Amino acid sequence: FQKEQNKSKYLFAMNEIIKELRDLLGEEAIEAAMDYFSHDGTFTNIVVSQEGTIQDLKLDPETVIELLLKQLHKKIPSELNEMIELRMLNILSSWDVPVPKTLLKGV
Repeated sequence: FQKEQNKSKYLFAMNEIIKELRDLLGEEAIEAAMDYFSHDGTFTNIVVSQEGTIQDLKLDPETVIELLLKQLHKKIPSELNEMIELRMLNILSSWDVPVPKTLLKGV
């Protein structure tokens, strides 16, 4: 039960970050970042997504959020970097999700 509850927190936080960035950066940037997680036949999908939201995780949540933030960060214009990182930190904090090293380093 604890593991599922933890996973749910991560799912909610990741989907909130995606929604926030979709509003700021547009659908195209989010789709490009999410393409990283698309199935190419060499490995199982890391996430199960549908209609622009993440439904399930196939790896541990800590790894998936690190990968997601790295991919999203590539789409953030440098002038918005600081503002968006603060928003990400607020979202993670509101869901009680530990801040990944990726975000602490500024990628």
